[in-house]
Amino acid sequence: MNTGIIASRYALALYKYVSETGNARQADAQVRRLQEVLAATPALQQVLDDPAGVSPEQKKALFESALASEKLLPELDRFLSMLLENRRLDLVKLVFHDFLSLCDQGEGIVRVRLVTAAPSGTLETRLQKLLQEKTGRKPVIVTEVDPALLGGFRLELEDRLLDASVRHQLETIRTELLERNHRIV
Repeated sequence: MNTGIIASRYALALYKYVSETGNARQADAQVRRLQEVLAATPALQQVLDDPAGVSPEQKKALFESALASEKLLPELDRFLSMLLENRRLDLVKLVFHDFLSLCDQGEGIVRVRLVTAAPSGTLETRLQKLLQEKTGRKPVIVTEVDPALLGGFRLELEDRLLDASVRHQLETIRTELLERNHRIV
């Protein structure tokens, strides 16, 4: 079975459920925190994937403890229980990713990752305006600085990548030169 399809169906079910109860924003915030914890601690994902090592109650308690002092929303609690019952907790990262995408779409937000060689506030404001016009959604831009790009920028928008960095252009030229030299020989 295709795990991507299964995860997206679970995510859609969770999104519809929290939307009906009116807790979509709170669920979005909690899922983001849980996703950050899962990304930061790969050992936690291994424990959650282990079918025999840890009981379902202990696995659910791990999610609750990941939120620190905040209590897990009842909707998320029921949803995680369902994933445990159906033995689909191994898909939790994919489900969370798809769920957050649905939340963003529902609120008219597009998440963008901008990596530049040097800080550039003007580029960010120009991109903010351009993306608002082109997508019709409010862009939320996360900016990173990576001097290895040498110049230019790399923009990640949903499942698309625009690499306008000097490093990428140099690699492209290098590849083309290598291909031409191999053809001559």
